[in-house]
Amino acid sequence: MTSPLFSQHWHRVAELRLRLRQHTTLHRHEYRGEPWYVLYDNITGQVHRFTPEAYQIIGRLDGQRTLHEIWEQVSHSLGDAMPTQHELVQLIGRLHSANVLAGDGEVDVDELARRQTRQRRSKWLQMLRSPLGIRIPLVDPERFVAASYPLVRPLISPIGGLLWLATVASALLLAAIHWSALTENLADRVLSVGNLLLLVLIYPLIKVIHELGHAWATKDAGGEVHEVGIMLLVFFPVPYVDASAAAACPDKSRRMLVGAAGILVEVFLASLAMFVWVMAEPGILRALTFNVMLIAGVSTLLFNGNPLLRFDAYYVMADYLEIPNLFNRANQQVSYLVKRYLLGRREVTSQAETRRESFWLVSYALASFAYRLVIMVFIAVFVATRYLFVGIILAIWSISMTLLLPLIKMLKTMIADDALEGSRGKAWSWLLITLAGLALFLFMVPAPYATNVHGVVDTAAPNQLRLGASGELRVRHADNGIEVRRGETLMELSAPELGTEVALLKAQRRETLERLTANVGDAGELAILRETLALVERQLEDAEQRVEATRVVSPRDGLLLMPEGEPPLGMYLERGAEVGAVVRPEDLRIRALLPTHRAETVRSDATSVALRLPGSDATLASHLQWVSPRSTFEIPSEILTRDGGGQVALNPQAEQPLTAFRRHYLADFSAEALVDNASMLQLGSRVHVRIEHPSEPLGYRLWRSLRRAFLRLFDV
Repeated sequence: MTSPLFSQHWHRVAELRLRLRQHTTLHRHEYRGEPWYVLYDNITGQVHRFTPEAYQIIGRLDGQRTLHEIWEQVSHSLGDAMPTQHELVQLIGRLHSANVLAGDGEVDVDELARRQTRQRRSKWLQMLRSPLGIRIPLVDPERFVAASYPLVRPLISPIGGLLWLATVASALLLAAIHWSALTENLADRVLSVGNLLLLVLIYPLIKVIHELGHAWATKDAGGEVHEVGIMLLVFFPVPYVDASAAAACPDKSRRMLVGAAGILVEVFLASLAMFVWVMAEPGILRALTFNVMLIAGVSTLLFNGNPLLRFDAYYVMADYLEIPNLFNRANQQVSYLVKRYLLGRREVTSQAETRRESFWLVSYALASFAYRLVIMVFIAVFVATRYLFVGIILAIWSISMTLLLPLIKMLKTMIADDALEGSRGKAWSWLLITLAGLALFLFMVPAPYATNVHGVVDTAAPNQLRLGASGELRVRHADNGIEVRRGETLMELSAPELGTEVALLKAQRRETLERLTANVGDAGELAILRETLALVERQLEDAEQRVEATRVVSPRDGLLLMPEGEPPLGMYLERGAEVGAVVRPEDLRIRALLPTHRAETVRSDATSVALRLPGSDATLASHLQWVSPRSTFEIPSEILTRDGGGQVALNPQAEQPLTAFRRHYLADFSAEALVDNASMLQLGSRVHVRIEHPSEPLGYRLWRSLRRAFLRLFDV
């Protein structure tokens, strides 16, 4: 027992005869095999969880027994686990604050008014802390939900589940069959002005059905829904219902069904829309069903299906893990760990019953905090790109409530909290050490700094080998990457039809010459024959050149590099096809594209350069040869684009095919080290380039990245 058995305040409450108000109900739950008791307030919708020991006290609050009598009875029944008077006073205070206790005296109207004021203030503070999700209650839908529930009751059953499963499975099969038609030109279809207007009209209607799903599932679980309203999600109105009554349901699977009901309803709607989309002709109906699938099938899973946001999947996961009030308890568990192990406060208690539960709580707290922060910044930036002033105010507001307010509270606690008496110095020491360590790590500790880009094997003096004739590859005298001499035969083609063509042309030339000799007196006939002879001789010369072109020879000394590797024997090659190039080793280079913000760093602070071929772990030394003096949109090879597996995005609106979306600088790196691995080298192939810079602390690089992102985003 960590606290004294008796309390100095006991005399103030010992003779009180208290009972639970009529609008409260107690329910027995099991979490990981352990019994717990849930007190549900039917008016406010609030849920309070208590241990079996606390239930021994709450269950005896009948308005007849005094608190002293109850304490004695509980002490007798619990033995060594008996509560102290201080713990009982704390429990009564908690129930009193929740407004679930009634006594023999008159109703304290002033106290009720103060509680209502505190509740209203709490709601306003919650709205201020969460400006991206403000709730505005409207009406009590309980009568409508109760009246319509019998109509949907058959769907909330095993038969309804089988119907849902069959419908969704069939729709997924249809979606797979028609996938190319569904995703064709998706961005333009979704972001067109007409379609955006249709999305705005459809979205609230789908969300109304979504929330009705929660309401009907709550009714099926034995609860009531007394609040429906509008939530301003990033200032966009979205309907919501308060389904907190489902938390009182003892059945875990039913609570999970309430949480998942909205998603299940929307996925079912998306499946029905898929059937209509397949049968409908192009037009308004097909566009309507496509948008229903987009909202109900895609956006719902991305947002409502994400447990890191306090939407549907969060409640499903909390019930599945059997960790009620997951969000608050996760944050309290992190606070406990800080107070217990950093500040050395032994009187604090953990929110977790087991190590497994502690792991889930801490993991969820950290992941959800990081995700919420990213989402808020993203939304604020998104709004700022269209409404700069509103976006900046929204960003300051959100970050202040998420980061600055908790920091101010922590500092206030460290200064004025009496619980830190005796460990205040340790608390400040930990804070200062943490801040100093973070500052040192970010701004004093050098970290490796490098620029990684993709390059393409290129040559400064190209001497390409193009076929002068078509034919099958019969003999390959030289392999890729070997040194060849000028005039050396590299490969031979087989083209029997060329020999036949030469023989026919020679025969035609002989015949024409004979006719010229025989018609010496006819001037007109002679002119025609002379023209025919000239044509035949030109054709014969071309055919003989093509016969000669079946033997590919090297135009100079150098390395033979083939763009796509060595062609197999028997392969048919078309006339004009590029089969390789003969390059001098000193003309080889690696051409890469540098982002504009890295060009000057590469130009002035490149300490070393390393090359790596795809599929190889070995790195080869290189050095920078040249950086273009001005930026350009030009892309030297398709292999550097994202379509080709590279890093550079193409501009879809550009007239030229290889035009980048953003400016960049061209850079050349030495490829001398690749000559020793020439057998693996292909002209036009990809090379990974890593440019090392002097080490630099992360803080400065992070600041430059944020500043650059801001300038680019707002086109400053």
